[in-house]
Amino acid sequence: MIRSEMIKVLVVHDDGVVEAGLRAVVSGESDVQLLTLPGHFRSDEEVAQACTYVKVDVLIVDYERNLRLTELLRTNAFPAPKPPRILVYTNRATQAEIRAALAAGAHGYLLGGCSPSDVTEGVRRVNRGMRHLSELATVRVVETMLHRRLTARETEVLSLLAQGFPNKLIADKLGVEIPTVKIHVAAILEKLGAHNRTEAVAIGTSRGLFATRAPAARPGVISNSAPDASSQSWVRTKDPSTRAVAHSDGVDRAPSKPVTDYGHLDMVSKHHQIPQRPS
Repeated sequence: MIRSEMIKVLVVHDDGVVEAGLRAVVSGESDVQLLTLPGHFRSDEEVAQACTYVKVDVLIVDYERNLRLTELLRTNAFPAPKPPRILVYTNRATQAEIRAALAAGAHGYLLGGCSPSDVTEGVRRVNRGMRHLSELATVRVVETMLHRRLTARETEVLSLLAQGFPNKLIADKLGVEIPTVKIHVAAILEKLGAHNRTEAVAIGTSRGLFATRAPAARPGVISNSAPDASSQSWVRTKDPSTRAVAHSDGVDRAPSKPVTDYGHLDMVSKHHQIPQRPS
């Protein structure tokens, strides 16, 4: 395969273990050129700036970084000749979250536990200008077209019902009157075709209408199992001066550092590290 046909892929995920798994999956593909940022380059600005100096075809990121990066690229703060197409890898599986990511600018959406072939096929499809969603994400999107949508406030009320909140506590939490809560509950039951609150919560859970506290997709893209995300663990990066902590929401966050001027960068190998500009 000639050089110009290689798909240049950059993986930047807040969970270092997931990032390593994704890199391992795509690096074995003959049509993929895996790019690497210097170990301490982790901020959104640094990633966006890298895309202005090096042609990145597909950028694989976590959910939150997708929202932030698409906003940066949209404002032209770091104008790239051809912005990368973004493939999200995440455990966020609600209809609202998937719609928000796609509306923000993501071109593909993969859910934790998907197969390696789903990842590589996603890379190729988004590189060709197509959309790619993993199976469950596709089901969630289709369901939004087949059923009546809940409003944002109704979704919030349903989430509180799932947590066992009675009308009075829901009213207090939302700063509304109890009759208003009853109106929202009645609308939820009618839209979901549910006979009671328990059934409404069951339907909402099965359709992914609200977020549930599920373990993060660790150790990565291959396994369907994941350790308890409620315990904290430390993940060392290549730079011994930085550490990323796995919080209770399953997201490893590394400290941000100032934007670095990359200067001119050349592509030299299949596994290419984007270098720092010499001082």
